[in-house]
Amino acid sequence: MGRKSKFYLLFLGGLLVLSAGAVLTALNSHLIGWSDAGEKSCRAYALVIEGTDTRVEGAEDIEIDWGRGLAYISAYNRIKVEDEIAAGGPVYTTGGLYRLDLNQLDLSSDTIEVRDVLLDFKDRGNLRPHGISLWRMNDLVTSLFFVNRRYETIDGEILLKPTIEVFDIIDGILVQRSSDGTLSDDRLCGPNDLTAVGPNRFFVTNDHGVCGGAGEFWEELLGQKKSFVMYYNGTEFSVVADGIAYANGIALVVAKEPDGHDLLLVSATRETAVHIYDVSQLEETGSLAHVGQIETGISPDNITLDSTGHIYIAGFPNIYRFAAFRDDWFGIEHVPSAALAYMNGILSPPVKYFANKGGLLTGATVANGFGDLRMVMSGFDHKLVICQSG
Repeated sequence: MGRKSKFYLLFLGGLLVLSAGAVLTALNSHLIGWSDAGEKSCRAYALVIEGTDTRVEGAEDIEIDWGRGLAYISAYNRIKVEDEIAAGGPVYTTGGLYRLDLNQLDLSSDTIEVRDVLLDFKDRGNLRPHGISLWRMNDLVTSLFFVNRRYETIDGEILLKPTIEVFDIIDGILVQRSSDGTLSDDRLCGPNDLTAVGPNRFFVTNDHGVCGGAGEFWEELLGQKKSFVMYYNGTEFSVVADGIAYANGIALVVAKEPDGHDLLLVSATRETAVHIYDVSQLEETGSLAHVGQIETGISPDNITLDSTGHIYIAGFPNIYRFAAFRDDWFGIEHVPSAALAYMNGILSPPVKYFANKGGLLTGATVANGFGDLRMVMSGFDHKLVICQSG
């Protein structure tokens, strides 16, 4: 088998114990209760690196500097990486962090150019940006954080050795910090996404509770709730929330009222839910208070906020079909996608503004908004889908 994605392979292995008829039904139930809105109101653009014909593959996450109108996009082709690992290495495929000027968008073209802003990254041969986050001071972006999915070969085995990379933005230029520019923790074996809450503080999801061995096998096969959230306080990491089935996207919603509480949102991909945590007692108790969860109707991936506080969630209406695609089963090439916008808080009914069976985009991993534009991207495609809401 060319692709090797243990989470999805084992997940699908559990599905295959069902009858053949049940399997076919599960794989082809694309968008239950959804219209195919994406085919009618949204358009896909190929992302290419400025001055080249090179496509940006596997756009995982997007964060927007609202004041400057600049979008930062993390990307690498994870399927190529998985193929290289399955073949025994070495892992050649790398990625990049790209900047898109939203003020200069030409929506009449079929392509959109982005600029690679990490050409001089010190470990370019091991650069695979995953989740990203911007820190804003008085609405001015001053720092950028991202999960870097690095791999090392140890005793002949290719192992994920991830780091958190931190850059300051000075006069529009990304400059990596000299002292705390690269962070890691042995417990942080599968970091997925992060959200900055200070110039040197952030929350980060770890999508597995156990990395490697029999523990990881059973966690993936059974969908066990063992993944967790860590907090970096500027000095050290600590686990502040656990009991999550595949912790994925994460975002902080800052209270609008002086006496309100900030809320941390965490996607639980295997639960088709978003967990909600109160962060107000974190410094006193060392943990987050779980105050509820919402059902999204999809398997949620990344969570983002726009300048008005609208909350965007992208994900998979059919996790079974997505699993089969990831592991190259049944010749599946198209994966359904969906994106939600919560216009009045996470407890309000969402606007289902993008739904597509796979012809426009292969599996949505992130959505975001800027002005009257709503965007959707995928870590398994090379396109940016733009929907105009006005």
